[in-house]
Amino acid sequence: ESSHSYADNTISNTKYTPLTFLPLNLAEQFSLHMNRYFLLIACLQLVRSITPVHPASTWGPLCFIFAVSALKEALDDLA
Repeated sequence: ESSHSYADNTISNTKYTPLTFLPLNLAEQFSLHMNRYFLLIACLQLVRSITPVHPASTWGPLCFIFAVSALKEALDDLA
């Protein structure tokens, strides 16, 4: 029996840590021009005097798309 201790050769290709997932994922999402445009429209719809529709009609789909994208990134990062 050898009493040598060898280094762990595990390779980790993760992009995120639990602490950095949300900020980095949101930064990545908002690096796309279309996402910034839809965020601007959603923020403008919070002002009742300039919007004819309920803000949930924009915030709901926007949050859904961001959640699906974040879930996809999380699953890719864990795999």
